[in-house]
Amino acid sequence: MEKFRIPVSIEKIREPLLEETFKTIAKINQNEKGQLLVNLGSGKDPSGGCSTLSCALLAVSYVNGIKLFTICNNEIHLLPVLPFTYYKTLGKRKMSILTSLAKDECCKSLDELSKKTKMSIPLLSYHIHGNSKTEGLKSLQLVLLRDVKGRLEIRLSDLGRLLIKGFVDTSE
Repeated sequence: MEKFRIPVSIEKIREPLLEETFKTIAKINQNEKGQLLVNLGSGKDPSGGCSTLSCALLAVSYVNGIKLFTICNNEIHLLPVLPFTYYKTLGKRKMSILTSLAKDECCKSLDELSKKTKMSIPLLSYHIHGNSKTEGLKSLQLVLLRDVKGRLEIRLSDLGRLLIKGFVDTSE
């Protein structure tokens, strides 16, 4: 990167890989005030193939709207930054649901979640499932749902957990 006079920072990422990648990129992005450019090629394994780190870097960059580039045949290729919907769809109520779900022993049912968030079950259902105009937490892949003995169980997905821990940028 010396050729282009771009300041470079090399960070060691430990296990668990996905969470540590989110945490490291969030820290760097905050220090750089959003002026971050990630070299996707730096995550390649020694044999030249795509590594798990490359996949983690791609996921983190996509979720946070961070610019990515790679170098092929000595040419730089800037990868497109895709606008991500979290920035527009996560209001206070959806964040309240996610925050409640992040706490230990929460929540075995919608009834319990309703009490913790002080939202009615229909309103919870709306925020979880969304509608034709608004995405819900389920379609954003922030929560996981399953039927347990006729009751709907809801819990955070890995991405939801990363968002609550602050490793996903939710600013516009």
